Amino acid sequence: MFDRNLAGGLLKLKTLDEVRAFEREVNDLTYGRKAVADFEAFVRRFVQNLEDRRYARNKVAYLKPPPQLLTFARKDAYDGGSPITKVRVVVVTTLYDGSKHLELERKVNREIVIRP
Repeated sequence: MFDRNLAGGLLKLKTLDEVRAFEREVNDLTYGRKAVADFEAFVRRFVQNLEDRRYARNKVAYLKPPPQLLTFARKDAYDGGSPITKVRVVVVTTLYDGSKHLELERKVNREIVIRP
């Protein structure tokens, strides 16, 4: 869900220290075991359904970030040539300094095995 106040606060940040302080202040997101299990089951089912239907286009193109988040793909993650065996969820923290986006942190949040 889009949070106008949160988005407004993000636009005011100019330094890494400000970003870290903001994260500490608003980072109240917790993920219960059921929510994580539901998300992983959804991703597995989604990918398997796409492959079962043998879509010709890039399957990962259907997975979109929430509208309030910006993403910058480094390269195409999937070319459609072989079955997807796992999905890696990566959290990237960036800061716009007025002229360019700076990557502050990139970490793997989890890997979801689609098929062993």
